[in-house]
Amino acid sequence: FVFDSNFFYDIIFEMLCAVMHIHKIGYVHFDIKPKNFLIDAHGHIKLTDFCLSKNQSFVELNQKDLPDGDAIYLSPELFHKTNVSFKTDIFSLGLSILELLTNETLPKNGDIWRTIRSMSIPSFYYDKINSNLDRNLFITLISSMTKVNPLERCSIEEILTDNEKYPMFYQRYQDLESGEYKNVFDPFERREFKDEQCDFSTFNVEDINKNFAKRSDSTKFIFSNNK
Repeated sequence: FVFDSNFFYDIIFEMLCAVMHIHKIGYVHFDIKPKNFLIDAHGHIKLTDFCLSKNQSFVELNQKDLPDGDAIYLSPELFHKTNVSFKTDIFSLGLSILELLTNETLPKNGDIWRTIRSMSIPSFYYDKINSNLDRNLFITLISSMTKVNPLERCSIEEILTDNEKYPMFYQRYQDLESGEYKNVFDPFERREFKDEQCDFSTFNVEDINKNFAKRSDSTKFIFSNNK
């Protein structure tokens, strides 16, 4: 497999767009994690599994009666059941992106789990981001998505419209809006990944089940320009 940084940018861009779209229609997903993203036959990302999703108005009125989701990607405010909003999905998505870029399984409890939710992501995780990628860009991106205080987290729209910090996402978003967007992930060329899970760090076919799950029984969803 020939390394292509655009492959990573396309995958993450579409993950961002999928979550942004459900927020635009008024829903908090509550279970954002790598296993709930699928790659379809055309190389596009689909977000799945909406069994925990709640309308924003329900979330605002029922802060103490909300689903937890997966402990590995759980936001601090959802753990404490206070100030829960769309930003809880942003936190989970930030951790999902980190896990995909590092191939490191994040903790579901313990001291590091608490550090991530009370302070910040330990630097040794960032050191494991593939050196062929713009590591500083992803450190900026992930840290802005995983702020302990949800009010300090960036929105996905802020990411996609920031040409200075995230030009590769900005340009893809402009292309998407104009109908010109085409990703570089071709599952027919990369047959070892077709209908399988994808290990972004090693591209080891034997390990691809680590990061993406086949969920044929899940509700399929993808952002509006790729219905």
